[in-house]
Amino acid sequence: MIGVYEILNLKNNKRYIGSSKNIKERIKWHKRRLKVNKHTNMHLQGAWNKYSSEHFQFSILELCDVENLIVRETYWCLLYRANEEEF
Repeated sequence: MIGVYEILNLKNNKRYIGSSKNIKERIKWHKRRLKVNKHTNMHLQGAWNKYSSEHFQFSILELCDVENLIVRETYWCLLYRANEEEF
């Protein structure tokens, strides 16, 4: 599945928005990295460590063509003001 996904912090409603040509594998990557404290986004990792995994929700926001992937990711980021400094 090609599209846009989110990682939602249920404690504060902050979101990490991403896009991928293979959403399911990308979400698995995020979960693996977060579980071993090796995620590249230090704000997301810090929130995961603080609140624990049960306070995060992984969702698909939109499926789209690969040609529109970045445009659609940008749309969702702007809509939710996601991926800002603090998570």
